[in-house]
Amino acid sequence: MIAGVFAGRTIWAKLLLALGAALLYGLLNWAFSGLHLPGATLISLRPQVSVPITMGLAFGPLPGFITGFVGNIFGDLLSGYGMQYWDWSIGNGLLGAIPGIVYIMGIRIVRTVGQFGIALLSILIANLVGLTTGTFIDSLVLHRLTFQEAILGWLLPSLLTNVLLAFAIVPLLLLAIKRLVLTLETRVILMVTFLMAACILGTTAILVWRADDTLVSIVGGTVAAQATHEATLDLLRWAGLASVVVLLVGTIASVFMVRRLTSPVSLLCTGAKVIGSGEYQTSVINPVAKRSDELGELARTFQDMVESLKVHMKELERTTAAKERIESELRVATEIQTSMLPTTFPPFPDRKEFDIFATMAPAREVGGDFYDFFFVDENKLCFDIGDVCGKGIPAALFMAISKTLLKTEALRGLSPEQILASVNGILYPDNELSMFFTGFCVILNTENGEMLFANGGHNPPLICTADGGFEFIQMSKSLVVGVMPDAKFECQKLVLKPGDVIFMYTDGVTEAENPDERLFSSGRLKNCLFSLKDRSPTYIINAIRAEIEAFTRGMPQSDDITMLALRFNGKGNQSALEQEE
Repeated sequence: MIAGVFAGRTIWAKLLLALGAALLYGLLNWAFSGLHLPGATLISLRPQVSVPITMGLAFGPLPGFITGFVGNIFGDLLSGYGMQYWDWSIGNGLLGAIPGIVYIMGIRIVRTVGQFGIALLSILIANLVGLTTGTFIDSLVLHRLTFQEAILGWLLPSLLTNVLLAFAIVPLLLLAIKRLVLTLETRVILMVTFLMAACILGTTAILVWRADDTLVSIVGGTVAAQATHEATLDLLRWAGLASVVVLLVGTIASVFMVRRLTSPVSLLCTGAKVIGSGEYQTSVINPVAKRSDELGELARTFQDMVESLKVHMKELERTTAAKERIESELRVATEIQTSMLPTTFPPFPDRKEFDIFATMAPAREVGGDFYDFFFVDENKLCFDIGDVCGKGIPAALFMAISKTLLKTEALRGLSPEQILASVNGILYPDNELSMFFTGFCVILNTENGEMLFANGGHNPPLICTADGGFEFIQMSKSLVVGVMPDAKFECQKLVLKPGDVIFMYTDGVTEAENPDERLFSSGRLKNCLFSLKDRSPTYIINAIRAEIEAFTRGMPQSDDITMLALRFNGKGNQSALEQEE
């Protein structure tokens, strides 16, 4: 509520502010009644006139008039004059009302040098009209003074000091109540105004002071005092008149000079905003670019920068379009690669002898890991996992070839070691880039649990027996697939019992890295699997994936992560998935 009153948003708030300002004005009138310029007792100083002027500029004619009129009456009452000088109360009211015209014009906050100049002009006119009104009533209506005495003895000296002090104080008051914004333009004109006011007021004081000393030293005695008074007053009259004219001309000239100095900077700011909005046009700063000074050089540099920016933006558009095209193609490649891997689970709903689940999460849009499972005959299930060297599109292409060859050779009825040897023989002759894959190939007899497997340089899988925990399968050393001619692979044999689980994975699992540069490791994988031995393959893989994500704590995935788990149920037994449900 208090903030709303000080903001003056309603007429009642403005009236309350005007009454408060009037009390302040009256107190200042009483307190500063004997104030004069040091060394020049004839020049009275009334800095308090800034109060009604500021009220008029900030809140309009009515608050300005109330402040000046009521405040002057209150000050006279405090000084013991009563209503004797009511005419000057009207003049003080006009002193606050006339600047209110600026408020009516729509200038509520001074932001530009032009608005600042209008405000200064209103201060000059307000002092002229207010003092003239009081002087005319005092001399022509009330006959307290002759018209000449009123003009020469009161109007001109008071006009000088009132205008100069108002020019210096009103901008500070407007700044304090946030009705003046310190832009480059207003900072410069504010500084010029202060300098002009200080120079004129100081020069006048020195002239009057020196005139007083000089005349006293020349004439001497009582005659000297009278001569000094008359000469000083005459000097002050003309100094006041000349100062007002100089101030008026100086203000107008300063406004135009400051505008000329700051308008190029404003145009450059406007040009920067235009560029920032996405329109690469420099026509707004063309007038500045024609200048031969530093601002002109800055504008020309700005134009060159915009032209370079246009070129870069066109290059960026082409690069972005190409990138989007590549990304679109990569999305299609991802879909194609995903479609190559079995993703429907359970894949064989009518086969209760086993449960199987697998996932592949590429480190990039496409990856080099793969898995597969299919029946080579009615009771023999072939399942494999592989990891192609490298990442991205080259690895994905080699993965597609390798996976297809593995399935093709397996469907010929070959054993696991023969499948790997045959694929190696096909890949090696045309493998100019020396690409390879590590793989683990299994053929499971679903009737009796006999598992034949061959390893091609891959990570050892883990097996969990029904009455024990997970252990790594012991395998002989072997070569990777694709880089050596006539590579030999060894076939090994295990017999699974109902409830046994096989867990296969790629090195993206064990080499997952956390922010502390520690690896997930084979030991951690084995420990995590120990608590999952009675779970279904789907649950096991999802749980391991969650453990990896918790371990890496948001670190980017550096390698493809692929896992395959199979639980052997035996013929006629219920699947682990059905048991969980």
